[in-house]
Amino acid sequence: MPPYAWGMAQERNGLLRPRYRQVADDLRARIGDGLYPVGARLPTKPKLMEHYGVALGTLDKAIEVLRKAGLVETQQGSGMYVREPVPERAEDDTVRDQVTEMQKELADLRQRVGRIEASLATLAGQPRGGKREQAKTTASGGQR
Repeated sequence: MPPYAWGMAQERNGLLRPRYRQVADDLRARIGDGLYPVGARLPTKPKLMEHYGVALGTLDKAIEVLRKAGLVETQQGSGMYVREPVPERAEDDTVRDQVTEMQKELADLRQRVGRIEASLATLAGQPRGGKREQAKTTASGGQR
């Protein structure tokens, strides 16, 4: 297959994505589709470079993305192999849930602070004592 003929979307949300990311995404899709099953050896770097029409540095970055995702492992002198995806640990899910809850609490606190600031701004613009004090003074016949 000639370079650039791999039919991947070059844009996502109107932005051109880096080539290494495009290569990584395509390889990830091929792994997910079973073209490269678990335990399979990926093509050599020169073959992948020719296939994708990229330089060695670009390919290395793409492979590093897959390695960090736990999809590929490199065995020195032997090649690159598809790994069994590592399931996310329950601890990661717990931390993620905690972060989400904290984000909700932060949003709530921001709203509360906004309301307090608005009230303070309103009070700052009133004569000494504010509306409540004036009402008390009026109700008590002008005495405080």
